[in-house]
Amino acid sequence: MNIMPEKESTSRITMEAGKRSGKPCIRGLRIAVYDVLGWLAAGMTTSEILEDFPELEIAVVEAKNERIAAGYGQCVAEMIAAQRYNQRDGKELPHIYGVVTTGHAWKFLRLNETVIYIDREDYYINDPAKIIGVLDVMLR
Repeated sequence: MNIMPEKESTSRITMEAGKRSGKPCIRGLRIAVYDVLGWLAAGMTTSEILEDFPELEIAVVEAKNERIAAGYGQCVAEMIAAQRYNQRDGKELPHIYGVVTTGHAWKFLRLNETVIYIDREDYYINDPAKIIGVLDVMLR
């Protein structure tokens, strides 16, 4: 398996006055991005979120105490497990995404077939627009 850094940025967050009071939402859904971030920050697992909202495709999240790099191995293992599970279930996904976060610092990963990409940029909770932008790409 190769591990390669990558930087990706694009946005598909929508904001409509009549939808969730104009809050940024995931396009095509009435789910506010802020809600997804809140659920993750509150400790909900991706499994719990997907049980409640099966229309979402959510990245695997592994929080580590102030040591982002220490979380890469476990996050990659969970991404590979998710990939294999989906393949056995007949649901081929083009990408499996991962996030390693301390709650304050965030690092994003992507699995394409057998290659892991790690975003070169560091993201911090004091700039939530950047985190939302990356999550937006993941939920596309």
